[in-house]
Amino acid sequence: MGFILNGRRIMVWWIHPRMEYADAIDDMARKEAGNPPLHRADLFEASEKQWKKVGRSRKKVASYRSRPAPDAQQAYYDKLNSIEMRMQSEGIDLVVQPSLSIEILPWCRGANLCVPIEVHDKKELSALAALAQRLIKGETTLASEFPDYQYGREDWLLEADLRIEDRKARE
Repeated sequence: MGFILNGRRIMVWWIHPRMEYADAIDDMARKEAGNPPLHRADLFEASEKQWKKVGRSRKKVASYRSRPAPDAQQAYYDKLNSIEMRMQSEGIDLVVQPSLSIEILPWCRGANLCVPIEVHDKKELSALAALAQRLIKGETTLASEFPDYQYGREDWLLEADLRIEDRKARE
């Protein structure tokens, strides 16, 4: 989301503390699993052409069917998935607090904002933009807007049932 403040473009990159916690789980799982095995095959080099008839005797390529991943690569991703599932079910030792960091880029001022606001529609997005604007101007602080807010393992585990139900609904 972005807006103009005092003639300058401000871009706000917002993340909910829940998503930051989930990203941290993903990062920790990748570190625990190690580096993936090297697989240098080109995307289309290892694929098989699927032909489609065009007229009586002509045919053209309609699609490509990729070949199965090598066993070492499949084993790595199975291992990574099991580590992620374990960390998601147990939680990790991390506490996420609201934060704001501002950086100056050649084309705008960027604000990385982590606040516990749910955004589902334009009205809620406008409220988030107004909050970001007040924070950047110095009219308010994160401590006054979200006193003593922390997102940690307990919150993650309390929401686990909701994530499982949501995942089942999407499948």
